[in-house]
Amino acid sequence: MPARPQATTEPRVPARQARADEVRTRIAAVAAAATDTDRRTVQEILQRAGSGEYGSKTYDITPGSAALLFIEHNPHNRDWDPSWTLELARRQSAGLWKRNNEPPGFYKDGALADAQHRFAAVALSGITWTTVIVFGMDRESVMTIDAGRRRDAASALKMDGMQEAKLKQTIAKNAAAYLVKLGDETAALKSEMEIAKAIHTHHGVLETAINIAETSVANLVNPVLKTPVAATTAYLMLSASPPWSEQRVREKLALFQTGQAEGGESEPFFVVGKIIEAAHERSQPKLSNSREIGCVIHAMRLSEQGVRAVRRNAVLNAVKDSLPKTGYPEVQPELQAAE
Repeated sequence: MPARPQATTEPRVPARQARADEVRTRIAAVAAAATDTDRRTVQEILQRAGSGEYGSKTYDITPGSAALLFIEHNPHNRDWDPSWTLELARRQSAGLWKRNNEPPGFYKDGALADAQHRFAAVALSGITWTTVIVFGMDRESVMTIDAGRRRDAASALKMDGMQEAKLKQTIAKNAAAYLVKLGDETAALKSEMEIAKAIHTHHGVLETAINIAETSVANLVNPVLKTPVAATTAYLMLSASPPWSEQRVREKLALFQTGQAEGGESEPFFVVGKIIEAAHERSQPKLSNSREIGCVIHAMRLSEQGVRAVRRNAVLNAVKDSLPKTGYPEVQPELQAAE
């Protein structure tokens, strides 16, 4: 009888650590391939940093010099997150990298103080990053970095004169999250630049969706949906493929917001309205934004297909594992009416 294989005693490497090791190995390979010019740039930076003098200078940071700074001269920094490095590299490769007033910094003793993720990203993306570098930081001053209030896309858009920038940002982010959960990874908005671009690109549809949402709550004391959710629902329907007509979205959302039943308490609008109202009152488990929007779109599609009755559990099951598509429905019902 053949001998039974011995069980391995080597410890398993967690997936997260394995990922970090893989990314660091890629950066180390770039550092190993650094040119003499890359090394001279790094030495110039280190010499300037080692003087301890407070000041700044502009440098062209190539992938090789960035990799060297990250691998060999980064002894005193916060924990490194490879996923954030990969995200920054994606933004650099996508042309989302812009000059701003947050340059890298070095301590008085010559060690890197800030920008390890940016340097690591440059090593992976292959761009050349022209940036100011600030020198002469005290060790304790690192606690003041990233301590300001975060500036989001809406803040920048508002400064440019855009009206209702905050609401438009909320709609864009909620809609993107919904589409990603539907399986469309290209809809993800991972940076403020991408959020701002999406708002500019779809500004007309956003304006219409907000108008529809605000009109739907006019003269109602207790509308079923709050304005941001109603506007996101309208936006998803108007921008879907195939899209809903603006008039149909206006009519159906206005009717849904009343919470009333015209054809009985089993009709989709009434059932979904009660589900959402219960979730708002905390008498039932809270619905996420995506699931709340999904319930509404599901009711809209059922109503347009002619479904007159539906069970509460059928609606909840329809948004539990996957969200309904946002496009205008086919004529045939996709959910059998309740008996």
